[in-house]
Amino acid sequence: MSPPVFASLRFKKHKPTVVGWVYFDHGRITFFRTDQVRLAKAFEVPSTDPAYDETKLRGIVIAPYQTGKIRNSNILELRAPFVKERDQPVRVPTNTIEQVTVSKVPKEAMLYEKEELAAVTCNLCAHRCYVPTGHEGICKVRENRAGVLYTLVYDRVISANIDPIEKKPLFHFLPGTEAYSIATVGCNFHCRYCQNWEISQLPRIREGGVPGEKLTPTEIVNLALEAGCTSIAYTYTEPTIFFELAYDTARLATAAGLKNIFVTNGYMTAEALKMIQPHLHAANIDLKGFDDKRHRRMSGAKLQPVLDSIALTKELGIWLEVTTLVVPGHNDTDEELRQIALFLKSVAPEIPWHLSAFFPAYKMMEVEPTDRESLIRAWQIGKDAGLHHVYCGNLPGLHEDTVCHRCNETLIRRVGFNVEANRLDRGRCPSCHTAIHGVWDMGVSRAATQS
Repeated sequence: MSPPVFASLRFKKHKPTVVGWVYFDHGRITFFRTDQVRLAKAFEVPSTDPAYDETKLRGIVIAPYQTGKIRNSNILELRAPFVKERDQPVRVPTNTIEQVTVSKVPKEAMLYEKEELAAVTCNLCAHRCYVPTGHEGICKVRENRAGVLYTLVYDRVISANIDPIEKKPLFHFLPGTEAYSIATVGCNFHCRYCQNWEISQLPRIREGGVPGEKLTPTEIVNLALEAGCTSIAYTYTEPTIFFELAYDTARLATAAGLKNIFVTNGYMTAEALKMIQPHLHAANIDLKGFDDKRHRRMSGAKLQPVLDSIALTKELGIWLEVTTLVVPGHNDTDEELRQIALFLKSVAPEIPWHLSAFFPAYKMMEVEPTDRESLIRAWQIGKDAGLHHVYCGNLPGLHEDTVCHRCNETLIRRVGFNVEANRLDRGRCPSCHTAIHGVWDMGVSRAATQS
């Protein structure tokens, strides 16, 4: 599979000249500007060859939302493309984001309790921060103002993109469809190897107002519908910390016939998960390891609340898949991987487990990338533990297909994030008729049960 390709594009819309980037991925094109966070729709381009040049771009109309149509005649320069080596959300670098001050009337937060002396306790995530007046929680985007807790990111979308559902990753939830994916800045973890640290850790490393583009829940739903997406994914950072935006958007999305997805570290409280459950159709929870001391050191959070969320998500009937980033020297021993696999099996053996290859990032640039042999070893540990579906990610061509756990028939064939073939027959293997757990149809609101 050819990797996605970026190219820098310089164009003129009135004055002055604006610099942006074009994102090519297997015959699709997405455009965004350095001075705007919102991204354009994906458009078909005439070639699936990733080695695009200016001549192949001619004739393509690039139409970013609310920026007018930028046609071929506006293109001044197309710089040499460069290869994107691993999966990350398409976004602008933080040093190009225009600082936006928080609204004078911010949104009051949900799920908090008032304490003495105008302090509050936030019950949104398992940190349950005690926040004195004038201070923020660990996430840095929830602030106590005179005894009232406010969210600072309710209308501050830092990243928006149209992604294949497989990129979340979700392999058993509406395969082959697209999700309108959004995020705000901030996170309640501070993982040393965060792939998206530029936006997740931004409130910790930058003073001043909260950056992002003002988007209401109604606008987000409309953009998803206009783009032809079947779902909205709350992703890239941690959706728990922008819960109010996610909750209001999810309710509107459900009413509009869209599904809602959390890609999360799983550190939400039971109260938060139960509140959004009627409108949350799928989740991918990141299980970073099975050693509490190492989990605290690497992410700043305890392990047990994540395990509790995995169990509760399954219990509530939300379709669940789990991802583990396999980091050399940190969580890649046979014993730790086996503990993760056995825990998932104890919750439900049909939970798909995604094993993702690590690439150096943020504060762990010195750690070597995960090699192919280590990922295959982890995959085998998952299968030996009795999990029905184990997948490998970030290394294309390695255990990407969905296979019947009973007869080993290939049911869904994938190349990267693309579904090449889907042989499921109403959610069953066409050979042995075993029901394959998943949500395969827009009309199915909750996880299918095996019969």
